[in-house]
Amino acid sequence: MEDKGSLKPFLISITGATLWGLSGTASSALFEVLGMNPLALLSIRLIVSSALMLILFRPKFPGSDLKLFTIYVATTFILQLSYLETIDLSNAPTATFLQFLYFPMVVLFELIMRKIRFSLLLLAGLILSLIGIVFLTISINPDSTLRISLDALIVGLICALSAAIYTVISSPLVRKYGSISVVSWGFFFAALISIPTGIMPILNFVRTLNPGSIPLAIFLILFVSVVGTLVAFTLYSYGMRKISASSAALSGTMEPISASLGSSIFLDQYLGDFQYFGGFLIIISILLCQYSIIKQKPKGNRIRRLIKIRMR
Repeated sequence: MEDKGSLKPFLISITGATLWGLSGTASSALFEVLGMNPLALLSIRLIVSSALMLILFRPKFPGSDLKLFTIYVATTFILQLSYLETIDLSNAPTATFLQFLYFPMVVLFELIMRKIRFSLLLLAGLILSLIGIVFLTISINPDSTLRISLDALIVGLICALSAAIYTVISSPLVRKYGSISVVSWGFFFAALISIPTGIMPILNFVRTLNPGSIPLAIFLILFVSVVGTLVAFTLYSYGMRKISASSAALSGTMEPISASLGSSIFLDQYLGDFQYFGGFLIIISILLCQYSIIKQKPKGNRIRRLIKIRMR
């Protein structure tokens, strides 16, 4: 239930979402400035964050739903990898905007499964999300530091699709075991999957890294693994327990905003005007869909819960 008497939970959630966005900027710096491979960062990030979560929270293992949990782990790995690969192929703002398309995808799935009712607002939201993709993936400004490639678009859409599947699969597990337990153990087993593919990129990165860049590399890796994952998730999850689904959707929009600001300030990366407009349309589509769903009772209750299940 939302704490209407205080803005504290909402501000805490915004802080968590902001740190997620800045984590994307830090990842982009590791790829573009230091030449780190996404597979190397994925493996390190999963190992460090899962170890800290298991040590600090000591969560119960969700062992009675092994089949569903196995699918969840595989989806977690794909989501993490596709997000970092999208950053590497484009940059943090684009990857975040594309990943945010998971919500219209979940809405479309729920409509097909008749879990929610059709409305003109939902239709408008879905159409806006498609228009947003078009604007996000074009650049008429030749001086733009980002012109999205076909590879980036494909991997970004895979990221959004995997995030949608992740959200739907997470729902029963989180309701039964809690988000801390599911995410901690999910990250742990995803880390085990990442090690075989990540060990060589890690060794290559260490071998080729300029000694003068070691402090920066350590700082960025720790920021992504600890601040941008553990701290961000803890803050966001705490706020989610206190605010409504509509506030959750609103606070989540700080992620692409902080990614855009962080990339422009620290990396001198800017999208074209049309691309910023496309990202804006995607955010508006999410808010329209969420507003329509909130008005639906009781069918809207399920997807109102889904908006609160998110972790990257």
